[in-house]
Amino acid sequence: MPRRKKAPRRADRRPRRNVEPWAAAGLTPTQYGFALEYLQNGFNARQAYREIHRRAGLGTAGVEGYRTLNLPKVRSFLNAQLEGAWKPLQMGGEQALARIARIAAFDIRDLHDKNGELLPVDLWPDAVVGVVRGIQHTDDGVRVQLESPHAALRTILEQTGKLRTPGDSIDALAEAIRGDLAKHGRTGEP
Repeated sequence: MPRRKKAPRRADRRPRRNVEPWAAAGLTPTQYGFALEYLQNGFNARQAYREIHRRAGLGTAGVEGYRTLNLPKVRSFLNAQLEGAWKPLQMGGEQALARIARIAAFDIRDLHDKNGELLPVDLWPDAVVGVVRGIQHTDDGVRVQLESPHAALRTILEQTGKLRTPGDSIDALAEAIRGDLAKHGRTGEP
């Protein structure tokens, strides 16, 4: 009796395989190890290569580390890892302006209790984080250095177009003189 052919498996019935992380990234195990070591050691390709290839000399490790670092798949993997690490730390223009506004609007009284005493640092409001430049403990007490509210206000005014710099007025005057000379058919040359 002839054997019956098995029906092909449907896509949803495929057995799930555990894919190694290096294979999922499209790298060899050595390239994957190199990339992870490179990220961990502070971006030193020579050191990363020597960690993976223990017998490699310094010269070889430098050349091969550079070569491995510039392989497209390794570079792509590293870029993806770095992008993921830096993404939460990125700040847009609106966020930056909000932080500057926090500096400009900060009230030193927020750091003191009802008796006028400086609060312990762990009781400071969260908004203070970007305002305090430094804390110095002295024999006389604690000295708190704050970011300049004047610089913050100036930055806000400049960015919103509400503050003209001295250069703006000079440029505007020069443009007005050029326009007047052109209107009367003069070049402005002596």
